[in-house]
Amino acid sequence: MTLGLPTVDGKYVSLGDLGTYSLPFGKLEISFDQANLRWGDRRLVNFIAAAELEVYGLSERYRQPGLGVPLAAATAPLDPEKSPTTSSTRRRACR
Repeated sequence: MTLGLPTVDGKYVSLGDLGTYSLPFGKLEISFDQANLRWGDRRLVNFIAAAELEVYGLSERYRQPGLGVPLAAATAPLDPEKSPTTSSTRRRACR
């Protein structure tokens, strides 16, 4: 599924080009509410397929059968004027 929804540069999964896609055996309709991308005072961006990540050191693995694909995402502030930048947060954490 992620291979069918790439961004222009091919790095991420695009959730902006949703709609109806014709398939050889029918059609696929993809939709969701963009408001669901909000996480606290941040917005989820730059989705990638979680299957493409390599994770070490975790002993548990949770999988649920069904149609879909797990995605991982970065976050961006909803209001850049009010939210600290990543670099300023990192500096505060190091002091």
